Amino acid sequence: MMSVDSTVYTIGGWMVGDELSFLKTWKPIFEQYLTATVGEPTVTFSLVAADFQEQQSFARMISDGLLDFIYAPAGVIVCIAEQFRFVPIATQRSIVGQIEYGAQGSLIISALGNPIFANSSNFTDVTIGVGFIQSSATFQLPHQFLLRRGVNIYKDASQIVFYRGDYARMLSDVLNGHVDVAFMQSGWIEAHAPD
Repeated sequence: MMSVDSTVYTIGGWMVGDELSFLKTWKPIFEQYLTATVGEPTVTFSLVAADFQEQQSFARMISDGLLDFIYAPAGVIVCIAEQFRFVPIATQRSIVGQIEYGAQGSLIISALGNPIFANSSNFTDVTIGVGFIQSSATFQLPHQFLLRRGVNIYKDASQIVFYRGDYARMLSDVLNGHVDVAFMQSGWIEAHAPD
């Protein structure tokens, strides 16, 4: 994947949210800080967004030799590592409210007072928001939780909306009644929408 004589290493990255927010937040860290601290004046790093659009998928960019490194959440890295047979070299600490957490959890959220959930086991004719289908926290864990309780979202829900990691839009849709219930990563609301 990485060419030996390359002096510019390309990092493909993805985080929850949208492409512009991701690049605004992470470009300075990868392109300026990482380049300045590596210690080699001839080595630089470039960050590109991956997996925000189908034509920019990690799989396609890796197969085409466009990426030297990958930056993504653990759930995404596990899938990519399995498919392309590599081992992660570093992990990022997760801190929410000045407390570090290493576990991943899920929430099934709904707007306060949503009449559809007087009985939380009734998912018939409900619109469900899914944060990211490849995410353990925003799809796989809550989906399995509901299956164990006899709820199959593919059979019971009237619609499933996939947000491709745009948790802010998903939360807004829950609060505005466009989605009845959503699968959210624990800690995300506290870190990004504390009000």
